[in-house]
Amino acid sequence: DGSKVLVKFTDYGCTYCRQSIAQIDAMIAADPDLKVVVREWPIFDGSEQAARMALAAARQGKYPAFYHAMFELGPPSEATIAQAGRIAELDMEAAQRFAASEEATAELARNMGLARTLGFSGTPSWIAGDEAIEGLVPAARLQDALDSEA
Repeated sequence: DGSKVLVKFTDYGCTYCRQSIAQIDAMIAADPDLKVVVREWPIFDGSEQAARMALAAARQGKYPAFYHAMFELGPPSEATIAQAGRIAELDMEAAQRFAASEEATAELARNMGLARTLGFSGTPSWIAGDEAIEGLVPAARLQDALDSEA
């Protein structure tokens, strides 16, 4: 619900995305006005099903738990996706139905289109303030971009 918005385009198969988790969690803890919006952008082989299940987790109000579990468990696979779903306490039947839905497909297509429009070529990619930033960058770089918008 913050007034500063940081958008992260992420892929569960991306080691740089995984490495960014701790710094983004620290930024959230340090600034109650920071809102982080995660855009699922499965560009690595094998990541699409994890992204679809993440959207299903969001629909069930359990996105943060799934997101963190998915990155902690390692690269996406049928087993890690199922384990992340259990950790997040998803209704797996409902999650699998939503993951296979046209709504999930449309959301991933929107994210892909937005990433392309912004000229992003990989993950993680960010929108911080008025800036589009690519790659694993220090939290201070993202914070500077957010502060320059204020």
